[in-house]
Amino acid sequence: MATGRPQSSPKWDDPTCKFLAVTLKADEETELGSEASAVKDDLFLAFNAADHSESFILPAPPTGKEWLRLVDTALPYPGFFSVDGEPVIEQLPGLVIYKMKSYSCTMFEARSSE
Repeated sequence: MATGRPQSSPKWDDPTCKFLAVTLKADEETELGSEASAVKDDLFLAFNAADHSESFILPAPPTGKEWLRLVDTALPYPGFFSVDGEPVIEQLPGLVIYKMKSYSCTMFEARSSE
């Protein structure tokens, strides 16, 4: 069973730390040229430059949404990218823990769970 580490303060001064993750919060509405586009989904990106796997706990998604994996570069082609929008993630009760392989990056999107 994978066990993840909770998010902690960045270790900018630690040269052995080779894992970086960031959450990009979506604006409620954004203007694109002359058309308005409703942007609703947050993104979570993680990068593992270490020579070993890393497990992490995804942050809680916004109310009514769930994290879906869009990209995992460690998966074989063409499965590393989800065009159908129905990616699979590891789920534990109340937590979403994901295990990343070495030298890979992942991207998750918080989509409506309806």
